[in-house]
Amino acid sequence: MRNVVWGMMLVSLIENIEEIKKEIRTNPSNSFDIIKNNVPKYTMYQYVRECNKNNLNNFAFRFGRKRYTYGEFIELIDRYAKGFIGMGIGKGDRVALLLPNLPESTIIIYALNKIGAISDNIDPTSKEDRMKYFLEKEKVNAIVCFDKVYETSIKPIEDYIYNELNIDKVLITKITDSLPMIESAMYRMKYRDENIVKRVSTSYGNINIFGINRFLNDSRYQVCYTNPYVENEVATICHSSGTTGVPKTIPSTNENVNFIAFQHQISNIDYSRVKTFLHVLPGFAQFGFSDSMHLGHSLGLEMIEIPIFSQENIIDILLKTKANCLFGTPSFWLRLIGSDKYNNADLSFLEEAVYGGGTLTITQLANINRFLISHNAKCLLRTGYGMSEFNGTCILEDPFMSTPGSCGIDLPGGSGIIINPDTMKELSRGEFGHLYYSKGSNPVCEFDGEVLHKTINIDGREYIDTGDIMKKNARGEYFFEGRASGMISRYDGYKIYPNALENAITSSPFIDDAMVSEYYDKTKFGAMPLIYVILSKNSKGIDIKDIISSIIDNYILSNKNMSFRDIPTKWKLVDELPYTTALKKDYKKIKEDGINGSEISIVCHETNMGLDYYDVIVPNKNKTLIKK
Repeated sequence: MRNVVWGMMLVSLIENIEEIKKEIRTNPSNSFDIIKNNVPKYTMYQYVRECNKNNLNNFAFRFGRKRYTYGEFIELIDRYAKGFIGMGIGKGDRVALLLPNLPESTIIIYALNKIGAISDNIDPTSKEDRMKYFLEKEKVNAIVCFDKVYETSIKPIEDYIYNELNIDKVLITKITDSLPMIESAMYRMKYRDENIVKRVSTSYGNINIFGINRFLNDSRYQVCYTNPYVENEVATICHSSGTTGVPKTIPSTNENVNFIAFQHQISNIDYSRVKTFLHVLPGFAQFGFSDSMHLGHSLGLEMIEIPIFSQENIIDILLKTKANCLFGTPSFWLRLIGSDKYNNADLSFLEEAVYGGGTLTITQLANINRFLISHNAKCLLRTGYGMSEFNGTCILEDPFMSTPGSCGIDLPGGSGIIINPDTMKELSRGEFGHLYYSKGSNPVCEFDGEVLHKTINIDGREYIDTGDIMKKNARGEYFFEGRASGMISRYDGYKIYPNALENAITSSPFIDDAMVSEYYDKTKFGAMPLIYVILSKNSKGIDIKDIISSIIDNYILSNKNMSFRDIPTKWKLVDELPYTTALKKDYKKIKEDGINGSEISIVCHETNMGLDYYDVIVPNKNKTLIKK
């Protein structure tokens, strides 16, 4: 890795970076201790400030036509920090942030960190019950809210927030706060928004509600201080996506978040080629917080902010700005390559591309990489693996060297072991089991008295149960099989792993995407697999029975790791699949609500020897397909 950019930015922060990398190459088994002992002891704010103290004239943000330098960024952090002090916010206070990706959103996060307050990053699209749950559980002292979000998520529960939770400090931000003067004036003329601050102040006299002008004016009269670094002090809160159940509250210390930036710096990724980062992932998700926002600013990149996720909007901005770096979820990348806007696009400006927050099948990943190559991108898509509990990525692949299907190897300082959950013994290479993981900056496994994870201690090092089924090969590469919590246990006890089944089915050229769920089979008195599929353009004109039979024969029954018991006995043809606001497949929603679509049934005729034959049953169009 060339350290041109980092060498300039971190000359006083990390003078021996090359020595650290050399030591890790020489003694990789000891990378945990090497890195843990060398991560700078800073708060998030201090880390970003120190990383960019020789970088003050370079751009930190771009939003529309407005750009901020790193010098302006640091000054604004100080100004907003004073505003929060004037608001009555101080060390240890928890402030709920309901904000889209805007420059002010990032400034607010670092301003709170500067004074020792804790930012609680909540999905601004959360429904009433979930919003109440977050605000009450996390004992929030104040709220910072985007005006449009206030109308949809806060206004319906105002009485509960102000009278029952006794939250009495609210800061309202607007899109115009981030726009240049002329664009701001034009926006206000076009959209005559309600004066939320005036209405709430009138309705709830006990509430100290601020608009941005009052907030910043008050900051002039405050003396700012910088909260000193304290080991293992909670700095920020994110939440798991809740795709398979109730979302978990994930606290992060300053060490946790800084460790991500440090890991990337000493990895084999060459960030010296990157100057601009398209900030697509929402900041309330850990992937968007640590791996995007904090990493980007630690690297001194210009973050191009996108407040509202829209496929067409992102494509337009990417082509216009020619951003060098792009991190996204599987659904984001699949949607991106499916757009007609890219038919003749030149992506030669794209230097680094990563996906995480879910899985792509081998076929889907190959299709994306072919697309990148054909459009002149200077990179292939990197597979990454991480957890909210690990504050982001901990496993990352080199797409030019990894085994197909692998999600990569440990980033420096990380270490995973594969455990048999029944015996709690470590498994041999090539065997599937529960991934237990540890890294140089361990996650907080208990928060406000709630135990977040099952842990195991091996040779004095703590590993947590990720809840993911993986195997590890002789090269140290990891292979993801699925979530243990998402595993389908058939009526006969046979275990079906959704990821493996989705991978097999999407290998067919007739399928664009798939999502596995389950249903209760009254005839079997137990669970059976259900698959939702999106047909590809290649399927046009082909009998659906022939398509399904080809998938069963060529991608399930011929798979040495699968059996006829993996065959979904119900298929639904749908136009789209559900995704969370963090752009992950929403398995919880599909299990609870399902999706309407054309339904096809598979009846497997079994004998003591296995599968005899199966029937593909389409309403009003029966046909029996005999397995030889």
